[in-house]
Amino acid sequence: MSALLRIERVSKNFGGLVASRNVSLALEPGDRVALIGPNGAGKTTLVNMIAGLLPLSAGRVMFAGQDIARVSAVARVRMGLVRTFQISRLFPDLTPREHLGLAVLQRQRRTGHLFRRFEAMAEVHREIDGLLAELGIEALGGRAAGALAYGEQRLVEIAIALALQPRVLLLDEPAAGVPQGETRRIVGALDRLPADLAVLIIEHDMDLVFRFARHIIVLAEGEVIFEGAPAVAANDPHVRQAYLGSYVHGRGRA
Repeated sequence: MSALLRIERVSKNFGGLVASRNVSLALEPGDRVALIGPNGAGKTTLVNMIAGLLPLSAGRVMFAGQDIARVSAVARVRMGLVRTFQISRLFPDLTPREHLGLAVLQRQRRTGHLFRRFEAMAEVHREIDGLLAELGIEALGGRAAGALAYGEQRLVEIAIALALQPRVLLLDEPAAGVPQGETRRIVGALDRLPADLAVLIIEHDMDLVFRFARHIIVLAEGEVIFEGAPAVAANDPHVRQAYLGSYVHGRGRA
């Protein structure tokens, strides 16, 4: 199976600061890959380059066999390359149903109809119902986003990303800011993602990472220092020294 997303020797410099150096990775349909590393390792910088929010200093980003270096971030979303963000970006006065309706109509390029005819669009409502059910948040659909718990907001954001019908989903710390006792809902939602969806996740919660990921890439100082199976990563001395020391000594979070 050929890679759906391929990153080839990607680098990013901010003046004299090297944020990413010769990073390569590939995702095939159905992959579950975690990108981990200490703060400042270049994880979000790399995802921003993949998503088209930052230009490359060197290298190539290939999507479905196409070099997308000159493709805008919006056009990448329409191609099926979708990301979430570390900090919640919901409109506090809109409900999850309204957020999802906007996402569905944006995908269909019918956003001009959102507030004029939204309630009459039965097919849109059916899709919204399916998305809420898929994430297990049906009961939240009519509540204002600002009134939701933070973990619930993160679930809504994942539902919005799915409404855009991604082929590759980039998740930037979906459990960030979520109380430890509520992360099981995030894990459950990730377990229910479509089987053919390729997912690259940035996350600091190592329990979540080791449950979700089938493949781990570790960054340190902008470079890949490890790539392989989670069980191998947990026992790799370089990974343990750079990042996983607290986890492998039983604390569960790094």
